[in-house]
Amino acid sequence: MKKFSFLKLLMILLGITPIILIIALFLPGTQKYLVETHLDPWISQPQLEYIHVTPFSIQIKKLSFKYDEINIQIGHMDGQFSPFDLFSQRIKVNKLIINNTKIDDQSIANPEELKSNLIFLGLFPYLESDYIIDIGQIKIEADYLSKITGPLQLQLEADSINE
Repeated sequence: MKKFSFLKLLMILLGITPIILIIALFLPGTQKYLVETHLDPWISQPQLEYIHVTPFSIQIKKLSFKYDEINIQIGHMDGQFSPFDLFSQRIKVNKLIINNTKIDDQSIANPEELKSNLIFLGLFPYLESDYIIDIGQIKIEADYLSKITGPLQLQLEADSINE
């Protein structure tokens, strides 16, 4: 019986360690910790019940955070996508469901000044890219509140969108 040398043991540990770290990164508990503690430069006051992000899906339950003067609460989000389609210039989302979302936008300081200059270009300028957009199922429900618009209920639902 041959003995393992120290060098072989070290090589095995160096090969296994990155695999363990990558697996740990995809655990929901690790992802929740990272969201609640390490997103401070971008968002503040994050609170989260559950998150699980993989290269092919995302699932969120009860996420709330503050971005600038905008309070955002997402009750439930479930998405499935195909990242390998990006290599063929295609953004493919198999499913995107966002329910019980509340957006409280207090970022506009003086609404009377902006009412006359308010131009809403819609969502299409944001969707313009060199990629083909292919969405299988989408359902988004949100309540939006701002000083200019007051309360709005937003709903978007479609079974197939293909540019």
